[in-house]
Amino acid sequence: MSSYNLYKTLCDVIDQAYPLESYPDNKFKNFFIDIKVKEMKSIHGRYYPHNRKIEIFNLSRPNGHTIATTLHEVAHHIDHCLRKKSDHSKTFYEIFYLLLVTAIGMGVITKQDILTARDNTDKKWLEKYFGDIEEWDISTLDYKQDSYFIKVYQSFSIKDKLKNRGYKYSSLDQAWVKEMNVSEAEEEKQVVSQWIEEKNIKIEQANTIKTESYYYLCVSNCYDHKAYLKENGFMWNGYGMKKAWVKKIPSQSLKSEEAKLLKLPNIKVSVAAKK
Repeated sequence: MSSYNLYKTLCDVIDQAYPLESYPDNKFKNFFIDIKVKEMKSIHGRYYPHNRKIEIFNLSRPNGHTIATTLHEVAHHIDHCLRKKSDHSKTFYEIFYLLLVTAIGMGVITKQDILTARDNTDKKWLEKYFGDIEEWDISTLDYKQDSYFIKVYQSFSIKDKLKNRGYKYSSLDQAWVKEMNVSEAEEEKQVVSQWIEEKNIKIEQANTIKTESYYYLCVSNCYDHKAYLKENGFMWNGYGMKKAWVKKIPSQSLKSEEAKLLKLPNIKVSVAAKK
């Protein structure tokens, strides 16, 4: 999903949680999302109140964990709009909780996305203030049940055709994307499959947020292992990188790919990203 489509979905969550008639003239949707294709050791996201910017990191995490982090940062923005400050007090968690239960009801995330995130303290504080997450009472909301995204990958040669049909390019997904209902999506798939292999066309329900992205895994100081790297999909100086064996991988497979390299002694491994 592109940063723009992610922003639109977050705005839909805000509209459900904070109806305009109850919060007239609010600035809750006046923020910016910057998804960083970058791994950080100590933080998953942050909010800058001076320019209303949200940054999201660590896309190697499970998708639902990343979305929960994004909602956490949106909660900081709303908190700052209401109080002119934001912290991790109960007041903040009341805002975060409302966004979470709304997003769960809309089908954007699940309770399991919160329960399985063990790399932050949100679960601890949410359960302290609002009880066992499994017992939360969630109202199901009708949200884009019949709306789908069609994504076309590896499609540079047909980009003009896609653009003319209303597709937008997502640098994060590295795909051309268009939203439509399910019947239209199936028909569209038949049209596009005349120009490109069907394996490069994906249809996904639009009420889910998937932060798909790619990393470039770079290995150097590895002359003795070049045969192994080549066999496992690495290319020398691949993707414009210099003096390294490079493999393009989905960001969420980073940990498993790094684990495969552990048996190669003395190598240097780094992660790069490019739009």
